Amino acid sequence: MDRSRRTDDRKDTFFKEGVEYWIGKIVSVKAPSQRALLSGDSWGYRYRVRILIDYSNQDTVKDNDVFTAQAFVPLTAGTGAAERLETLKLAPGDMVFGLYLGEKRTAPFILHAFVRGENVVLDDNGKFTITSGFTDKVKPGLMAGQELSQTSCPNTPLLKKDANKGNGKGKGSPLSQLSNKVLGGLGENVVGALPKPQGGRGGGTGNPTNKRGSGVN
Repeated sequence: MDRSRRTDDRKDTFFKEGVEYWIGKIVSVKAPSQRALLSGDSWGYRYRVRILIDYSNQDTVKDNDVFTAQAFVPLTAGTGAAERLETLKLAPGDMVFGLYLGEKRTAPFILHAFVRGENVVLDDNGKFTITSGFTDKVKPGLMAGQELSQTSCPNTPLLKKDANKGNGKGKGSPLSQLSNKVLGGLGENVVGALPKPQGGRGGGTGNPTNKRGSGVN
């Protein structure tokens, strides 16, 4: 079969000239259009992406005007049907891998993302450099600002010795309330523990359960 015939056959397929893949970077939320997409003003999961080759470090195209790429979800995530869904966790500064579903390098879709390893150097000075995923509204949390995903997992920070919550004081155990329970002592938890009776109709102060021979003292 000659090459010209094979090329003609490819033009009759859905992808015409064939599938074209690309690599790009999700741009910063400082671009108003990106901020709108990530704030819920979008259908599906879409991100502004600066694609290699289509753009360069020397071009004058602003982040606000680069391609908008739709992201596929994994089969385990669900599509939203029957209340089955998982949100995507891509962040500005991520490098992603995708393909074009339209002719002439149009309709870009995101397939996968490149993970961040411990040797990745964050740099805000280039259009294709890896930048932090944190923003003015997305702050470091339990992982204390670690931004990596690899076989050697991030370190879980140790709990602070003087940790507190809310009012600046540690939360103590309600020992005085626990001591007023009939069943169970301070050394164990009992489901359905009852409070000690404060007196019956006849004015007695004894424990009525003792009269039935329950053996509770």
